[in-house]
Amino acid sequence: MTGYSLLDYVFPMAEPLSKEDQERAAQRLRTDKARIPRAGRPLVDCLNACQGLLDKEDNRKQGIEARLTSVLGLSSIAGTVAFGGFFLGSSGMSRVQSATLRWSISAVGCYLILQICAAILAAVQGLSRRPYSSLTLSDLVARPGESRDAWLHRKAQSILEVLSDHDTQNNQKLTKMAVAHCAMRNFVCGLLVFTSLAAISAARVNGDELVDRLKKDHDLNELLRGPQGPRGIPGPKGDPGLPGNTHAPRAAASATGKRHNQSPCTN
Repeated sequence: MTGYSLLDYVFPMAEPLSKEDQERAAQRLRTDKARIPRAGRPLVDCLNACQGLLDKEDNRKQGIEARLTSVLGLSSIAGTVAFGGFFLGSSGMSRVQSATLRWSISAVGCYLILQICAAILAAVQGLSRRPYSSLTLSDLVARPGESRDAWLHRKAQSILEVLSDHDTQNNQKLTKMAVAHCAMRNFVCGLLVFTSLAAISAARVNGDELVDRLKKDHDLNELLRGPQGPRGIPGPKGDPGLPGNTHAPRAAASATGKRHNQSPCTN
């Protein structure tokens, strides 16, 4: 497994083409140009076939760009959900007692954001402007003194050159689309893990702990109670109660005094 294969699970990137692959594409173009007939009906058929391949390549370009545009839209929506869920979850992670669980939720949240960035970057690079080759007026019009077969042969060669360039550019766009799809796949897998960790952390926080935190948080209690209004007018004074029995305490006090006074005489 190469480094780029391992990187697909962290931050997907396209592996650049080797020199052998680039030389192989150039060699294929030279071979195709050498196989073009020189004259007659086969030359006309070959020209029509080359024009049909060029039209199919243009349709393939439109299909790839449409998919890249849809990936860009999905990445924007997924990014909004990921950012919102991550920051909402980070505000409530203080209630999670396990430090390992808190770090796991934070790491998976950062992984989700990283995959969204990779998908958006690949889609933007795939939709970026590219220098596509095209047929010129000299390719479509015969030169002075040029025979019809020579002109058709030269036109077929020009179409093959344009076709090869379009194929190379579209393959690069297709590679960027594959990178974006890989990042979105990683995002879906990471989102499942993030949801599982969030469910575990929510299950570990019971109602008693939440009530205790509400009781200890003075600012939150004041916020829930709301602003205090002005003091109301005091109500009317009530009727006085019945007088109590005042003789019993005095009698008890006098009896106590007698006992204290008699104690020295006995000695």
